[in-house]
Amino acid sequence: MRVAPASEGDIDFLSRLSREVQRIHAEALPHLFKQPTPDVYAAEYFRMLLADPDTFILVASRDGTPVGFVRGTVVRDAETVDRHAWDRLHCKSIAVLPGQQGVGCGHALIQATVMYAKALGIATITGDVWSFNAGMRNFLAKERHVPICETQALDVDSYS
Repeated sequence: MRVAPASEGDIDFLSRLSREVQRIHAEALPHLFKQPTPDVYAAEYFRMLLADPDTFILVASRDGTPVGFVRGTVVRDAETVDRHAWDRLHCKSIAVLPGQQGVGCGHALIQATVMYAKALGIATITGDVWSFNAGMRNFLAKERHVPICETQALDVDSYS
């Protein structure tokens, strides 16, 4: 397993796998997520991300073929009256091809993200996981991620 920063040559793979992740989210929460179309996660979107110095995209490959990726941003929250400053890598997406799940690809992506964070002097990696995604929550728990915040939602039309 090789993990390396994404390049222009990875854009087609990133687009295809991102649309699949979008489809899964849209099926689970159709009131929040749109079904993917060919223009969702188009090549231009990933070119913009690759040019952004605060964005990181790492691609895992097996035998020269991409099998997964992690994408996120560097977040630097300044100190406020009630909070300490907090620098972190915030993972927006981690995805592995279905046939490659459970064989170490996700672990390799997390390891590479940890190394990237350390190289930047950042001590924390965060990410959001939707409540329907038990597989991702279980994976992250095995990787020693711990919940630090939950967002709760209330549909006001159903409230009495």
